[in-house]
Amino acid sequence: MIDVADPAEVYTLFRFQQDCYRVLRDMVVRPPFSGGDVPVVMVGGSGLYVEAVARQYRLTDVPNNPELRARLQSRSREDLVAELQRRSADLACETDLTSVRRVIRALEITEYSEHNNLRYGEPAGVPLRFSVFGIEVSRDELRRRIGSRLKVRLAEGLIEEVRDLLDGSLSPIRLDELGLEYREVAAYLTGKKSKEEMVSDLEIAICQFAKRQQTWFRGMERRGTPICWIGPGDVETVLATVGGEP
Repeated sequence: MIDVADPAEVYTLFRFQQDCYRVLRDMVVRPPFSGGDVPVVMVGGSGLYVEAVARQYRLTDVPNNPELRARLQSRSREDLVAELQRRSADLACETDLTSVRRVIRALEITEYSEHNNLRYGEPAGVPLRFSVFGIEVSRDELRRRIGSRLKVRLAEGLIEEVRDLLDGSLSPIRLDELGLEYREVAAYLTGKKSKEEMVSDLEIAICQFAKRQQTWFRGMERRGTPICWIGPGDVETVLATVGGEP
C-alpha cells in the first residue's frame, strides 16, 4: 500500500478498503503463508480507515459532486447533520458527525443514491481476526511530539515537496483538498501566509486533527470495537494480546 495513488487522484475510503482487501487476498495464496494465517499490521492515525477495513464496512463508490459540495460548505455543521439524519438515518449512524467534511460526503452519497443505483465494494473474501492497539500519551506529550515532528518534517524537505507538486501538475485547489501540511505549506508558497504563520497554523491544525481522531477512537469503542490502550514501547502487552512471542 505504498505509492498506490497519484496525488492528483481523489483517493477515497472505498478505494482504500478495496485495495487493502486485494492485498490480503493476494497474500494468503503466497508462500510462506499459503493455507495458513497471515500476520498483517495496519499502522496509522485515521480510525475511520482502520475501522472500515477491520469491520468490513459496506461501502459504495460514489463520485464527487463539486457543485453540491460548494452549496453545502456555507451551511453550519448542525444544519448539515440535521439534514443527513432526516434523509439517511442509517448513514448518519455510520458517519463522524463532528467532521463537516465527513457529513458533506455522507450527504453527497445520499444525494447520489436518490437518483442512481449504488455499486458496493467486494467483501474481504478472507476471514479477518483483528486486535486494535492505541498508544496512550498525555495531551501535553502529544502536543510536544506534534511540534517536534513538524520541525523534523520541515527540515527534511516538506516545503520542497509541496513546491515540487505545485511546479508539477497539482493546483493550489487540489493541495487545499489534501489538507493539513499540503494546505498550509501551499498557502505559504502562494504568498497567502508568512512562513511563521504557516508553521503556527499547521501545528494548531495537526493538534486539532489529533483531537478529532481521539474522539473517533472513543466512538469505535462505543460501537463495539475494543481498543487495547498501551504505553509507548509496550511490546509485551501487544504480544500477550495476539498470542505471540518476543
